[in-house]
Amino acid sequence: MTKIGIYYIRHSEFNITQHPEEFRPIGLCRDKWGLTADFDEADWVYFYLDYLNCNQDYEHLRECHVYQKYRHKAILYAMHDSPTFAYYRHTRHGVKFIAQPLEGERTNKKYSIVSVPLQMRKFELEVIKDKEFIEEIRHIPKENDFCFIGQTGYEGREGFLPKNLSLPRGSRYLFRETQPIWGVRDLAERVKLTKDFCRDVASSKFCFAPRGIGSSSFRLYQSLMSGTIPIITGIKERPFSDVLKWDEFSIDGDWGLEREDYEAILDGELDKMRKRAIEVWDNYFHMEKTDQYLFEKYLEKK
Repeated sequence: MTKIGIYYIRHSEFNITQHPEEFRPIGLCRDKWGLTADFDEADWVYFYLDYLNCNQDYEHLRECHVYQKYRHKAILYAMHDSPTFAYYRHTRHGVKFIAQPLEGERTNKKYSIVSVPLQMRKFELEVIKDKEFIEEIRHIPKENDFCFIGQTGYEGREGFLPKNLSLPRGSRYLFRETQPIWGVRDLAERVKLTKDFCRDVASSKFCFAPRGIGSSSFRLYQSLMSGTIPIITGIKERPFSDVLKWDEFSIDGDWGLEREDYEAILDGELDKMRKRAIEVWDNYFHMEKTDQYLFEKYLEKK
């Protein structure tokens, strides 16, 4: 069995027993490895980085003698909007699981970066525990053709305003400008807002899924969970592209889509794509399945 040691840069409010979702990708597959306090015998050493302070944490970490000694078997995970630490020359060691990489596949491989899905840790974990909710949204009638629900004030998102889209005549577009929810810390309220969002997304055949402030998109994966096909723009690297054909369950919008493109999309094999989207989410983008895949591919002792 793989042996893993855990190192904290500073005191943390989290521990892996009470908050396994904070120790991704190892926390949600605890049965696959053994914990050791002896870093010499460990196959890997997990260096915990705070979500909002991963760059600052790494600055402290790289001066630490423990990291200097064991960085060749370091596990680092970050979902921050701008994980600049991952591209330092001296971090080409161990493995870095990065949800919002700053570069594409070729550069990421050079820096030992594995692109992973962007998922909301404890908030998402609460949502996906509700299996009845997931079944509910997958059976919501597709009353709309396209949707975008969110903020349009950055990263070219003004292009999703109804007046700026060349959608087919007669198509139904659910558009709603909303306020950010990242400041909502109450778990129940955050989960409710997320579920309401997913219900709206689930009422559409396709959902525009542009990048956010960072290089990925929560709504991309929430769309797949809901059985709605994401139209993706701005994503630096699509996770798991070594085993998944993304054109089977998503639309690449990076080249720009015109009215005739949207017409072709609506005339495409929607049921087949929708079935594949749900299948991919169930097997790869459900948080527990994501971490199981990452562990088995990159961390498991063969």
